[in-house]
This record gives sequence, structure tokens and C-alpha cells, in this order.
Amino acid sequence: MIPCYFILQVLPHHLELEEHEGFVTDPLGEEQANQIPGVLHKYRSRFLLTLTGACAVHCRYCFRRHFPYQENLPKNEDWLNIKTYLEQHPAINEVILSGGDPLTLSNRKLALWIERLESLNQIKVLRIHSRVPIVIPERIDEELVSLLKNSRLRVILVVHSNHPAELDNLT
Repeated sequence: MIPCYFILQVLPHHLELEEHEGFVTDPLGEEQANQIPGVLHKYRSRFLLTLTGACAVHCRYCFRRHFPYQENLPKNEDWLNIKTYLEQHPAINEVILSGGDPLTLSNRKLALWIERLESLNQIKVLRIHSRVPIVIPERIDEELVSLLKNSRLRVILVVHSNHPAELDNLT
């Protein structure tokens, strides 16, 4: 049985159609931070890569629900522009993989991007923001764990959880 708190996170509701004063489709000002396809650079020492617009769960409250993913997904040929951008900003030492959800990508595609980031000495930390460990825990397979564990980068998995019951059934 699916708990009601979960259903309310993902099912559309008629109240979403109401107009509210002050509502904006870009609440975090990411349009201004979107320097090149896939790149959001808002903070001096870190930047965010949106590698996919796919999510395991399309939460109704998502602050990126209006984000223009299709024109922002970095392609393989965009890597050189991203690399150049990083090299021109030597203070950047942390990359966040977000989206969408980066763990909806294959291990092969994740490995490619991690390898690219590892090639830049200035990058020390890789954060992966994901809801997948909550909704599809089987996705965290041995190959993915090995990939992350063997990276020279300090890998931090930021698990997006919305309710204590998603982490423990003792509630």
C-alpha cells in the first residue's frame, strides 16, 4: 500500500492551476546562472551539471519543473566547452550532478562524466543529488558503488527524502 504522503507528492492537484501573486517559474534564478548547456554556476567554488531531465519521481513541488531541460542537456561535444569553462574558473572545486536525477542515467554514462571531471585537477568533490535511492533502491548496484568508491573525487550522495517513513518503517 502506498502511503498518502507519497501520493500527495506526485499526483497533480487542481490547486496547482490557481494563480498566485509572486509565483515565478524560476524561483531560484537559475536562468541567469545557466552559462552554457547543462551548466548552472551560482556559487564561486561549485557548479551544477544537469545531465538529464529524467526523474524517477516527478514531485509536484519541484523547483525545476519549468526548467528548459531539452535545450540544456549537455551533449558529448559540449564537454570541451564545459572543460574550458571550468579551466577559466579555477576556484571551482566541486561539481554537483543534478537534474532531473543523475542516477536515472546508465552507469556507463555516469562513468564517462565522472572520468571527464576527474581529468581536471581542480575538481575535488563530486556531489550527486538523487531521489532514486528512495524510490528505486535496486539502482544502487555493485557497479555503481564501485564506480563511486574508486573515483579520485570525494563523492557525496545527497539523497532527496521527503518523509521519515521513506528512510525507516518505524514511524
